Amino acid sequence: MIKDDIVDAGLKVLIEHGLDNWTIDAVAAQAKCAKGLVHYHHGTKARLLHQVARRLADQRFDRRLRALTRSTGARDRRVGVGGGTGGVDALWKVLRSDAASGASAAWFGVLGTRPASEPPLVYDDTRLGEFARAVARALELPSIDPVQARALRAALDGLEAELLAGTPPDTVRDTYHGAWLALLPA
Repeated sequence: MIKDDIVDAGLKVLIEHGLDNWTIDAVAAQAKCAKGLVHYHHGTKARLLHQVARRLADQRFDRRLRALTRSTGARDRRVGVGGGTGGVDALWKVLRSDAASGASAAWFGVLGTRPASEPPLVYDDTRLGEFARAVARALELPSIDPVQARALRAALDGLEAELLAGTPPDTVRDTYHGAWLALLPA
């Protein structure tokens, strides 16, 4: 339990204070434990940071998937599926919220910190398949291929970066909708 609490504390410190102020001392203080316990459970600062980054990646994925698969109306409830344009709109809110909360800045901050011994912070094939199915449902398509799913994931990250860079949200939202329209068959 303390091991997970330390990762949660590390994530909170990262989101609230950024990578430059992310220290083992700050994580230990947030977790309300001794600094030695942080090292005991997680080894090095780099290993703990990667575990925090993995937790952040998982939470980002889960928020995006939940948004895409939310039920949007009587028709969706009747046939028992989620998604639709309500899912696309909900995902936009997730992107805005992550940019405003510091979660996006935290994500972009940790992307270059992965130790060579740790796996990359990308969707594995299972998660990519879940994401692709959710996107297909949201667009009422039979399916989208993995290349399209990866491209959309990258586009979403780019749109988050635009929000962080200060691009007006209305401009980013127009581009967001354009990315979705590009997935529709001609």
